[in-house]
Amino acid sequence: MAALHIELPFPDTGYSDWRIDTFSQHGKTYHRLWHGDRIMMLNTPEIVAGFDDFLGRAKGHILINGLGIGMCVVHLLAKASTKSLTVIEVEGDLVHLMRPLLGKDPRLDFIHADAYTYEPPAGKVYDYVWHDVWTTYSARNVKQINQLVEKYRDRCHWQDAWGRNRCEALLAQQINH
Repeated sequence: MAALHIELPFPDTGYSDWRIDTFSQHGKTYHRLWHGDRIMMLNTPEIVAGFDDFLGRAKGHILINGLGIGMCVVHLLAKASTKSLTVIEVEGDLVHLMRPLLGKDPRLDFIHADAYTYEPPAGKVYDYVWHDVWTTYSARNVKQINQLVEKYRDRCHWQDAWGRNRCEALLAQQINH
C-alpha cells in the first residue's frame, strides 16, 4: 500500500530560527521544516509512511504531542470525524510560525507546553493520542516513549508513537550485542 501524500498548502516562510521551504523529489513538491541549519521534518512518502496507521485510525478527540511540520494537523482537520485536535508543542517559536499556516479551525487547540510535564484537564479522555517529539530513530527514545505511553494509559482509548517499532528494534539490537 502506498503511503499517503499529504499536500501542505504552505508558502516558503519562517519565524525566528524556524523556517519552511519547498523542494522537488521525483517530480513532486514537498516541504521541509528547518530549525537553524537542521532539517527537523519532511512530508515525503518515506516520512508520511510512519504516520499511516495513526492517521487512518484517528477520529473523535485527538491529542498530538509534537507539532512538527503540521502534516498530521492538516490531514486530521480535513477529516469530518475529527471532533477536536489538541497539539502540545514545547517550541513557542514553532507554534508562532505554524499557527497562521494551519488556519482558524475551531477544532484545533495549540498548547505551548512540554509533553512530559503537561497535564491534561482532570477527567479528560482522548480517543487517540500520538507521541511525536523525536526527530530520529534511536534506542534512547524508547524510555521517553514508554514514559508518555504510561502517562496517557488511562487518558485515551488508543495511543502510539512515531518510530516506536524501529526504536524498540534498535534497543533490542543494543541489548543483544
